[in-house]
Amino acid sequence: MDSEEAGVSDAAETQKKVLLVEDDLALNELYTMYIKEAGYEVVSAHDGKEGFEAFEKGNFDVVLLDLMLPKMNGFEFLKRRKELHGKEGVPIVALTALGGEGKNEDKALNLGAKEYLVKSDIEPEDILKVVQKYT
Repeated sequence: MDSEEAGVSDAAETQKKVLLVEDDLALNELYTMYIKEAGYEVVSAHDGKEGFEAFEKGNFDVVLLDLMLPKMNGFEFLKRRKELHGKEGVPIVALTALGGEGKNEDKALNLGAKEYLVKSDIEPEDILKVVQKYT
């Protein structure tokens, strides 16, 4: 019985942690559900300022970052992270309703985002694949 309890404890200690910064409540809940069902811990933030504060406090394995956010947009989040920590470290994936390739994508990638995903081009399952890719 002790070994079973230890196994549960070990699993909890190795659970990967995802920060989801998304102001659309329906998308936030949907993405959170898919990611949690796969065994990840998810911390949600609904604006950029709240997200950046969580980022600074938590030890996340990956960040899913909407670019159009209240209080601090995703570009500012990326810029502050780059200024404080450089571009390396925790992988950040930009999620956006902004059109695909072009200056917004270039800007996000230059500020340190690992990928730029347009929400209308992906399914919720794709979000989980991206999380798995970086964890």
